This record gives sequence, structure tokens and C-alpha cells, in this order.
Amino acid sequence: MAQLAKNAVLEGYKDIKMKLGIDPKKDVERVTVVREAVGNQIRIRADVNQGWGTVQLAREMLKQLEPYHLVWVEQPIAQSDRSMFCQLQNGSSIPLMADESFVTIQDLRTFGEQQSIDYLNIKLMKCGGIYPSYQFANQAALFGIQCQIGSMVESNIASAAGFHVALASENVVSTEISGPTKFSVDVGNLTYNLPFVHLEDKPGLGIDIDETVLMDISEKVEEIFEGN
Repeated sequence: MAQLAKNAVLEGYKDIKMKLGIDPKKDVERVTVVREAVGNQIRIRADVNQGWGTVQLAREMLKQLEPYHLVWVEQPIAQSDRSMFCQLQNGSSIPLMADESFVTIQDLRTFGEQQSIDYLNIKLMKCGGIYPSYQFANQAALFGIQCQIGSMVESNIASAAGFHVALASENVVSTEISGPTKFSVDVGNLTYNLPFVHLEDKPGLGIDIDETVLMDISEKVEEIFEGN
């Protein structure tokens, strides 16, 4: 992980995201070596994906990670424990982000009223699309919660939509929309020049769809279902 982090810095990245949550002891070791590898000028964010489970363990982990100056820790506890974020907020200086715990407007109200998180991870696929996501970003601003537009590894089409929502709201301070970089073939022409993405100013989502690729994918999907 330390070597991957060094390589990312050489490629021009200023922010690095780490996945934690499998083994608490190794989580601390990994963050330690990555911070040593990249120095203090690079921003490190960590995503636990509910992996620490309980508030008690999450509180202890946050305490151990404080010396490494993380930008935020994302979803350290179970999805259903959204009302427990306030217990972590009171015991740690590390900013917190909610992801799996946020889907509906009521979830946002819970976080806002309790002032228990600093950031919200909005994903178009879980929040209902372009307009609801845009509304969530602006509503979060009323509670002083900044937002990120995340991804569930979608194609060019949904990724372009996510980027447009990000650009449309001043309260979106980060994007993690990297799905197309993991595909060998995609249906659109959204262009990544890592660590940047190029958006067109054409109408709609600003991308062209390759109908041939779309047909090929549809045929392969049909073959899979027929085979099962």
C-alpha cells in the first residue's frame, strides 16, 4: 500500500483514499506506513465500509488514527447505527463521513439535527438520480454538512451524470467517480486524463453513446442469462 501511494503521488494525485475495516490492528499499521511514504502534504481519506462495526471499536480506532491527520473517516460503524455517529463525533478530532447510513431525507435530518457528521457521500444510484442528489447536496449545506459525489462503479453515462451534479452544487467538495477507469470497454466517450476528467459542454450529459458497444454488451448479457 505504501508503494501504491508513492506511485499515485508521482502521477499527480493530491488525495489518497484507503480502504480499511478488515483487521483493526493492520488498519493502523497501513495508515502509518502510507503516511510515512507520502509525507504530510498529501491528504489521506479512509473508508471503513462499516467494517469496525461497533461504536466502541470505532471510537478506539479513531483515537489511534488521530496522529496521522486523516481528512475524514467514512462509514466507520454499521449502516443502521446512524444515530450513533454523534458518540464518535464527541470523542475524536477526525472528521466523519456517512455513506451507507445515508439514503433518505430522514437520514439527512438525523445527521443534521444531531450535528454528528462533517461530510455526506451522495451516490446517484442510491439516492434516486440527478435531481434528488442535487437536492440532497443543497439541503446538506443548510446543516453545514459538505458533500461528496461517490460511485457504485457505473459506466460513462451515470458517471457523467454524477460529475454534472458535482459541478452544479457549491456544497460538493469532492468526487470519487472512477467506475469507467476500471472498464476495458464502455458505452460512452467520457474522457479521463487521470487525475482529471474532461467534461464536454454539449447538451445533456455531454457524451456520445457507441451503439455498437451497447448492442454487444446487451447480447453478452442475454447469453449469460440464457446459460443460467
